[in-house]
Amino acid sequence: MALNANQMAEDMKIALGFVTEPTSEENKNMAADIIAHLQTGVVSHAPGTVTGIAPPSGGPLINGAASNGIIVLVPADLVARFVATFKISTPEIIGMATAISTHLITGLVSFSTGSITGICSNTAVNPGTLIGEGVGGTINGLDGAAMASLMANLMGKPGTTPELESMTGAIVSHIQNNAEVTYLTGSVTGTASAGGGPIIAGTAVSGSIA
Repeated sequence: MALNANQMAEDMKIALGFVTEPTSEENKNMAADIIAHLQTGVVSHAPGTVTGIAPPSGGPLINGAASNGIIVLVPADLVARFVATFKISTPEIIGMATAISTHLITGLVSFSTGSITGICSNTAVNPGTLIGEGVGGTINGLDGAAMASLMANLMGKPGTTPELESMTGAIVSHIQNNAEVTYLTGSVTGTASAGGGPIIAGTAVSGSIA
């Protein structure tokens, strides 16, 4: 599972109904810009959104998971990429890039049970800490129609169109089906109670998107 600019561009083309047409370089470059921008994002999970069970006498985390992680992006980064790709700066291009980035920020990051792992240092009588990592996180909560509506608004258009919604739907689907979020070892922490039990204030920082 990984983001792929050529596949996203192909998905966009097919969504627009051009099934047999070759994928344009403009579409490929636009998809590459979106993916490169998303990969600048930094993911984090607030205290309490990383869960799992500490064993009674410490050891590997049991059933580690995470929900409702957030993505931090800077819309100006995608604006700059689009301006370089299209070789012109217009309100429409700025609005398009800003809308895509702004909507991507609304995505939520989840790690299914078992994809957050780590070691708990508690004992039967003393509390300890969880030091862990995460692999295979996914992005969810995005909506192509909502992205299209925001895009039309920021581009100064009177409203969205089926074509625009098809294109944004393809962007959203590719990201939600292929993006993978990772937390390196040490990025996931929490408190492991004496005698084990649910992790307290489990948190994660500095996650990356691929």
